[in-house]
Amino acid sequence: YYARIFLNVEGREPQGIVKPGEVEALRSELIAKFEALVDHNGVNIGTKVFKPKEIYKEVNGVPPDLIVYFGDLYWRSVGTVGHGSIYTFDNDTGPDDCNHAQFGIVIKHDPDAHEGPGGRELTGLQLMDMAPTILEQFGVPVPADMQGKAF
Repeated sequence: YYARIFLNVEGREPQGIVKPGEVEALRSELIAKFEALVDHNGVNIGTKVFKPKEIYKEVNGVPPDLIVYFGDLYWRSVGTVGHGSIYTFDNDTGPDDCNHAQFGIVIKHDPDAHEGPGGRELTGLQLMDMAPTILEQFGVPVPADMQGKAF
């Protein structure tokens, strides 16, 4: 699961202490530190950090200041504080034998496809590619401003 980092910005939060002019420098510092995180064996875990405007076409409301994929989502953030380490190998709130993953499955019947039995593996798709794909499959024009691409 990804982490949403909200800075305590003066004027945005009731008890904000980060001056608005310091937000970008602090975000840059945090990005560098998150991306340098190593695991319990000292190996960089490959954390990816995004500013909302980098991954969303339109940002609404009060978005997080940073979105963090720890270890490219192979590690997850927990929703509690006060642990003795930055790592936990257990769920912080009790047993959880089912976890989310960034990989998905989609089954699409295409009578014109010629892949043969077993279909094919598609890479590089995003959830936002589903809507244009479904619209195209049913012969409905895909709006020009719709995010995603038909596959």
